[in-house]
Amino acid sequence: MLRVLCPRCKTPIEIKEKGVTQTDGESCGKADPPSRQGNVNPEAGSDSVLHLDMAEEGVNTCLLCVSEPSRLEKLEGILQEMDFRVFRGSNVASAVSKIHHNSYTLILLDESFDGGTPDHNLVLGHLQLLPMDMRRQLFVCLLSENHPTLDQLAAFGMGVDMILNPRELEKAGIILNRSLKEHFALYRIYKEELYKRG
Repeated sequence: MLRVLCPRCKTPIEIKEKGVTQTDGESCGKADPPSRQGNVNPEAGSDSVLHLDMAEEGVNTCLLCVSEPSRLEKLEGILQEMDFRVFRGSNVASAVSKIHHNSYTLILLDESFDGGTPDHNLVLGHLQLLPMDMRRQLFVCLLSENHPTLDQLAAFGMGVDMILNPRELEKAGIILNRSLKEHFALYRIYKEELYKRG
């Protein structure tokens, strides 16, 4: 179980294995936009074990945060074909802990992960609050049924690098490959310039 404060009314909310329950008072009934959603403590969770995912140096890693089993299996297969070492986030608490304790090349997050909604996704809220130097090191792809694939304006508004509509899963490998190459080429130039300027 994980306890967080409602970003609007500061009422404690308990997140269990499935679903969210309001405690200590009434819910304010209003959801904040994802960019201001509550802080999730990466140290919290039902177990006190650190979520360390190990991979050899130079191996691309992916944190896959998808709840629907058929979609999860399909995406895991696509990512393994792309030579990614895939790690699964089982719920919000484990996903946030994994993000806090590991370095991933790619985070693939379903907007409905662990009972979340497009307007209230705690993992997305946590990613949006990461420091920029940490955020630039990873590529965040959001699976969204409400937006078309590669909608850059929606991706920018949600603080992710790319949106992938589940209807395009057959082409996911090609789309992800191209987007990842463009992203890391851009940030390679950016890092080189930062290094030159000291």
